[in-house]
Amino acid sequence: MAEKTEKPTPKKIREGREKGQVAKSVEMTSGMQLVALLGYFSFEGEYLFHAMTHIINVAIDNINLKFEQQLMLLSASFATFALRFIGGLSATVVLTTVFSVMIQIGPLLASKALAPTLERISVIANARQIFSMKSVFEFFKTLLKVLILSGILYYLFSRYLPSMQLLPTCDVACGTTLALLLMKWVWLSLIAFYVIFSLADIAFQRHNTMKNMMMSQQDIKQEHKNAEGDPEIKHQRKRLHQQIQSGSLNANVAKSTVVVRNPTHIAVCLHYQVGETPLPRVLEIGRDKRAIHIVALAERYAIPVIEHIPLARALNKRVAPGDAIPPELFETVAHVLRLVMKLNYAPEDEESTDEKA
Repeated sequence: MAEKTEKPTPKKIREGREKGQVAKSVEMTSGMQLVALLGYFSFEGEYLFHAMTHIINVAIDNINLKFEQQLMLLSASFATFALRFIGGLSATVVLTTVFSVMIQIGPLLASKALAPTLERISVIANARQIFSMKSVFEFFKTLLKVLILSGILYYLFSRYLPSMQLLPTCDVACGTTLALLLMKWVWLSLIAFYVIFSLADIAFQRHNTMKNMMMSQQDIKQEHKNAEGDPEIKHQRKRLHQQIQSGSLNANVAKSTVVVRNPTHIAVCLHYQVGETPLPRVLEIGRDKRAIHIVALAERYAIPVIEHIPLARALNKRVAPGDAIPPELFETVAHVLRLVMKLNYAPEDEESTDEKA
């Protein structure tokens, strides 16, 4: 079996994405959820406190009413509370989760990952996954998370333990202040922990994903061979070959006054003869491999080749083979033709100068 030492090709990466082989970190999602929830409670916390207080007051004020009446009043108060806060919390978590996944892997619908395969119920494949490097990393990552978070919580509670011991002698406002302070530090510590942890995790996930998609040289050769056998590519190659064999491309290039290129993706053959053609005409337009072939033919027939990226793009976009150039390109094409015709006349001028001398 060939050793996989080569980086995956773009085609391999695209196929991997279709199968769900993407690098994403659960830790980053958890950290972003904590940040979003902290922001949500910062905006809605005060109203949340008053709403819960209102529910308790309704229950206390109507304690002497019949059970059915109490239930109706409490249900109305709780329904308003649930609609605003439970719905808001759910929407915040869902939107944050979708956003965190999108920024990691982009828009993706991995349909192939949902298709049932025999590999998922294979005992050997599952056993290999259990003892894989990724599983070992996940185990130690979870163990490290438990140890670090336990250390953070131990420090915070030991730091505020003297204050918590005095809670029985403290009023409600004092107890609430201490609880909110402790909750704030716990939350901020969790966010800082997940920010650092997620950076390390996403780096490992990307490394592991790329490692799993590594290719051997034989794989790359086979992929290239399969691409060469693609029907669309074969059709384009066959059409180009027929045009070359027919001689029409050769004849048009040989007839050209100048070839304008950009620099390898586009080649445009222009023809202009003083007294014969009222306007310069486009004889051929080649793209990619066809453009390279046109340039090679132009060099064979000693046709001047000018690299003019804006003009080549404009001719490719606006003019079809056989048509005259549009008025908006007159000046640019005239400049190129003057340059080329001057080059063509240079040898004759030199001979005339030599004769006069």
